[in-house]
Amino acid sequence: MKTWVTYGFIIALAGSLLGYVEFFLGYHNDPAKFDAGGTIGTIGGPIITIIGLFQGIRAVRESRPDRSLSYGRGVLAGIAIGIFAGLFGAISTYAYGTWVNPEYHELLRERQVAGVASRGLPDDQMALAKRMAELLSTPAAVAGMALFAAPFVGGLMSLVIAAILRRRPLSTLPSPH
Repeated sequence: MKTWVTYGFIIALAGSLLGYVEFFLGYHNDPAKFDAGGTIGTIGGPIITIIGLFQGIRAVRESRPDRSLSYGRGVLAGIAIGIFAGLFGAISTYAYGTWVNPEYHELLRERQVAGVASRGLPDDQMALAKRMAELLSTPAAVAGMALFAAPFVGGLMSLVIAAILRRRPLSTLPSPH
């Protein structure tokens, strides 16, 4: 369990650091740079998650006396790491959007509304889209989405990572003779 918490925290911390770097470089508060910041997060976030899950699942494998890891145990470890990454990430996201950079969520909302407006929707649908953007771009909503998405994404990524890292117990390996 400690390994799951540790690697979940590391993934959330690395994701938060990426967000703060983007903030200090102006990608979270300058409308002209906002889309580029989104691209950086879209690429950087999964890379951080893959590396963290790989290292975490490997640490689970290496902590076992026989250094074995079944596919199921690997997937379970990835989901558990994802749960803790989601929990820590949700707390960090909420704090960032509430106290550090509340303007980020305003820009996020504006971008969402602009994207919907570019589709040329009727006024009633546009009004609904604006209300939805207001609801879904609050710090609490974004943190909630992170909380529930992280275990799902962690589980999906773990399906592949666990297959790579699985290892039979040494006692069941075929003899070299």
